[in-house]
Amino acid sequence: MIKQWGKGKAPLTVVMISLNEEHNMKRILDNLYGFAQEVILLDSYSIDKTIDIALEYGIQVYQRKFINFSDQWNFAVNKIPIKTKWTMKIDPDETITDELKFNLLEAFDKDNADFFHLIEDCIFFQKKCLLNKH
Repeated sequence: MIKQWGKGKAPLTVVMISLNEEHNMKRILDNLYGFAQEVILLDSYSIDKTIDIALEYGIQVYQRKFINFSDQWNFAVNKIPIKTKWTMKIDPDETITDELKFNLLEAFDKDNADFFHLIEDCIFFQKKCLLNKH
């Protein structure tokens, strides 16, 4: 059981918006551990163990009534103190590949960009790739 979030290699804060994501939390937090310096969960009053799992990992947890995704995201980036240069939104049911982690670290080291736009390789529905962008 992790009690304090271990500072990752990337100067990155990951923000997740959640509601009842217990079934995804351990997987995404294990995926981010050692990579992201900071993880923030903005939860919409989950009634499952989402919050318990997040606190076990030592990430920051905030709760706020859900109006819509853009409202939650704007609250997160404008009202929650973010300590890193870079911020990334990720859903709890997503993960970051090792290749993407490597490429992001390389780009962060170069420090010659103001933003990154990530494009998904494949859009999945019910575990099937519907659109492969290669």
